[in-house]
Amino acid sequence: MEGCQNCYYPGLFKVFSDILYEDYVPGAVRVNEHIDEIDGKCFVCNEILHDDDYIIDDKDVFLEESLKYLANEISKEIYECQYCNWTIIPYVQQYEDPLTLKIISELVDEYFIPSDLQLKIYELLRCDCGNHVTQDDPYVSKEEMNEWFNNEVEFIVETFNISGDETDDFIQYLQENPMLGLAHPVGVKIFNKVNHELQGTEKVEGGSKYYRARARNKYQRLVPFIEEELWNPPIGIPQQGRYNPPGVTNLYLGECKDTILMEISPSKLDIVDVAEFIVTRDLKVFNSTKTDIDIFTGMLKEPNGFSNSYEYIFPNFLAQCLSYHGYDGIIYASVKNSSALNLCLFNVKRNEDIRMNAIFTNTNFSSEKDLFGIEPKQETIVIENTKSKDLTLPF
Repeated sequence: MEGCQNCYYPGLFKVFSDILYEDYVPGAVRVNEHIDEIDGKCFVCNEILHDDDYIIDDKDVFLEESLKYLANEISKEIYECQYCNWTIIPYVQQYEDPLTLKIISELVDEYFIPSDLQLKIYELLRCDCGNHVTQDDPYVSKEEMNEWFNNEVEFIVETFNISGDETDDFIQYLQENPMLGLAHPVGVKIFNKVNHELQGTEKVEGGSKYYRARARNKYQRLVPFIEEELWNPPIGIPQQGRYNPPGVTNLYLGECKDTILMEISPSKLDIVDVAEFIVTRDLKVFNSTKTDIDIFTGMLKEPNGFSNSYEYIFPNFLAQCLSYHGYDGIIYASVKNSSALNLCLFNVKRNEDIRMNAIFTNTNFSSEKDLFGIEPKQETIVIENTKSKDLTLPF
């Protein structure tokens, strides 16, 4: 015997008993297994030993086996790391609050491992993907991943009658291959389901009114936006949105003028111009609010101006399926007002599917006196119903 739980790394034994709640400590044996060789005390520290106490026959073997076991238990918490999850973790690090991500050292600290053994533990830690992780690496647990994508999983399961396991695999696949959804069996099932019968399919009637707002800095641009600048941008210009991959142009509208003002969150220096659109023919749309689980309500642009692109991966795929099968757009609830609906139109044909009816300038103008004497006037500009539009402008 080379020691016992009282004299050789007692803190390590406490990790197994108090943190892991394990009766088994690798590399150590119970006193009752050596009852004939022990005279009731540890040969090293002379502490009294009970039948269920642990003794150590070989210190090297004990450390090797116990630390390996402990590292394996800790590694179970490291579901994804920055090496295997190249969408969410780097995004949060760059654009959001990095403090929302846990790092490996914080995880290890939760186990109260003796400080002189922690470096050995770090050498043994692995992500679920097999990559070695260091103490400063960020990670996410399986529970956190489920929180990020749980609504999408439930939506796919309920709407398309696909198993949870298949859906989990598909979501993971889309993260790694966002442009290859149809190369996955679940992607094919969703694509085919959209072509036949999809809960939430309805029409937007001709004559319906919608609005689009755009903000400008009142000191950088004094004149209101013109008609061409209030349509959707041309192909190749847009950043990734809820329902469009980068470069694909959709027209995002809202049914409530006050709500869209809240959604674009203008600063104190911003003036907002609002365009009023009128739908000119009945449009076939998917109303996400009519499904059991609306996965699109919670997607909100971050205050720093960036959007959670990883949250858009599945909605982008679904929108492409809908567009291919003849849907004109998607209706979804506003993130600022759940009772107000927004409309995203695909492949919109100006003045055939929808036309601009009027522009309301300087809609958020305040009566407060401006430091530089700038006093924009609120006006309503009626748009003539013509088809001769210059589509070469950059907006």
